[in-house]
Amino acid sequence: MRRAPAVGAALLAALSACRSPAPGGFTLLFLGRSPAAALGGSSWAPDPDNSRIVAFDHRLRVVRIVTGPRLSVPVAVAPLGADLLVTERTGEGVVLDTAGHPVREWESPDVASLYAATAGTARPRVVAVRSPYYVPQFAAEADTAPLIRVLDTLGRPVEGLATVRVPAAPFLTHLVNAGAVAVGPDGAVYFAPLVRDEIRKYAPNGALRWTTKRGLFARESDPEFLAQTAVAVDARGSIAAFDTDSLLRGASAAGREAFEPAFALPDLTGDTVTLARFAGKVTLVNFWASWCDPCREEFPHMTELYREFSRQAFEIAAISDDVDRGKMAAFVREFRPPFPILVGGGRMKQAYYYRGLPYSVLLDRQGRIIERIFGFGGAEEFRELHETIAKEVRAP
Repeated sequence: MRRAPAVGAALLAALSACRSPAPGGFTLLFLGRSPAAALGGSSWAPDPDNSRIVAFDHRLRVVRIVTGPRLSVPVAVAPLGADLLVTERTGEGVVLDTAGHPVREWESPDVASLYAATAGTARPRVVAVRSPYYVPQFAAEADTAPLIRVLDTLGRPVEGLATVRVPAAPFLTHLVNAGAVAVGPDGAVYFAPLVRDEIRKYAPNGALRWTTKRGLFARESDPEFLAQTAVAVDARGSIAAFDTDSLLRGASAAGREAFEPAFALPDLTGDTVTLARFAGKVTLVNFWASWCDPCREEFPHMTELYREFSRQAFEIAAISDDVDRGKMAAFVREFRPPFPILVGGGRMKQAYYYRGLPYSVLLDRQGRIIERIFGFGGAEEFRELHETIAKEVRAP
């Protein structure tokens, strides 16, 4: 599990001492290092390690869990009118309603963006800054590029506030100008750069109102790590810290959801293979394509995994999303997978809404989702996957 730098033992003790909430209970501000949002009487927070959004009531008890192929590594949640704007680690956004249904996707206006919005307004002010969670590439930017982008409610940039600082090494521009962001009820924007010890307040028109120090580092020292903390505020404005793992314990008993839609796809011989064929077996449904380099790295690991379990206990259904059947066939000839290959014909992303390839879903014997796997995590990921499958196979 990812670990976050400590806020300091003295501060943590002071925060933890304030555990009795005022009437109305707590509103969650952060779960680990991820910003949360208050909406509809609940606090909604991303749980990136488990690819989900978790809603808490005023006592910080889990009341809803939202998962899905659109939630790969969610890192922040902001209120967007009556909906939730979720920032993905890679910078895209997705809007969900409070039932967990996708409303729309957002393209990142930067290489990778972090989003924030005003709460409790019918026409929220939405802003995007360069994400501090993910710097996918180093590239120079013009010194006239906006530091903060104001978006409409469909995620389209409509204006810019302030301008970026271009460092001596211009290809570090994204890193130097990335940071955390929040929007006040009056439309003011608060920005905390990733690489400088400061917070800035910008007026709605972009004028700089003030800059203050955060006082993060009295002196340079080795990093100190404590258990991840969740930070909440009560109605009196008192702050409290909680152990993140303890809050999420209530989410571990959530029931498994069915894998949908059930597929019926041709295999390489043209015979139709349905999801029902795998009933009674633990099954890994894998989506791949010949042009996907991580898929090429993943296939040998899947072959090894497939051979370690009996066919009575475990299966793999590898669904190609290639449009070019010739390229798909060449890939299969190269890797000679022992498991079934199904032909998706380029229609799978529209059916299952995953963000990228490879994407896999591990199903139990009843066809319910055990876990989703986004991307290729290497040998360690497959060791963990082997353990999960073995546990499921042994389960009564």
